[in-house]
Amino acid sequence: TYFTGKPMLVTEWGILSDGIQRNFVQTLASADVFLAMEKGNQNGIVKQAGIHMLWHTNNYSESTLTYYDGSQMVLTALGALYTSLFDVFKDNEVYDAYSSGAELVTGVEGLYAKAVYTGDTYKIFVVNKLPEEAVLDFSIDGTDYDGTYTIDTFAEDVTTELTTPYSTKDEAWESSNTTTETPGALKIPAYSINVITISKDCSSPVGDVILNPDFECGTDTNWAV
Repeated sequence: TYFTGKPMLVTEWGILSDGIQRNFVQTLASADVFLAMEKGNQNGIVKQAGIHMLWHTNNYSESTLTYYDGSQMVLTALGALYTSLFDVFKDNEVYDAYSSGAELVTGVEGLYAKAVYTGDTYKIFVVNKLPEEAVLDFSIDGTDYDGTYTIDTFAEDVTTELTTPYSTKDEAWESSNTTTETPGALKIPAYSINVITISKDCSSPVGDVILNPDFECGTDTNWAV
């Protein structure tokens, strides 16, 4: 109301829940907040945002991304999430991705996603806050995607306290290759953070990803979600 037309600079963002155990719900919430702020950036509302805290102490803390466990640097669940944000979004073109399925409450989607183009692949960052498998609708140039894709999933039991760090960022993620059963429908596990990768195929005008008719390999134009 007071700053119409002027973008925000968010100096600190994060999820704190003093007095309750550390669990994966906090990690899901952090991923969801990031996507909401990224949407705000695309809409011209958020110019820049910085996470509240990178390190708090050398033990597993919801305010710490990485810390030294003895002589080894390890990651918390939040740290494993944060590294994936760099891997997916840094220097890439971002698109909206849309979901179908249940809502947490009226008007609040249980599934939230963004798609990026890296130059040779699509990557879709998906957060499923629902206690059940959900479906992400994905199409390119109006055509439902039908083919193979890789899905990397980060999920922990939301009822269990998180106390054990990850030695590497890859340790937190489980990767699998799959194929769409229904064109355009990508299945997303319950209570999970996911990175879906779809590679382009330049061997023909229509490959693993549907391309615009005037697409030329080696360029990054004419891609759209």
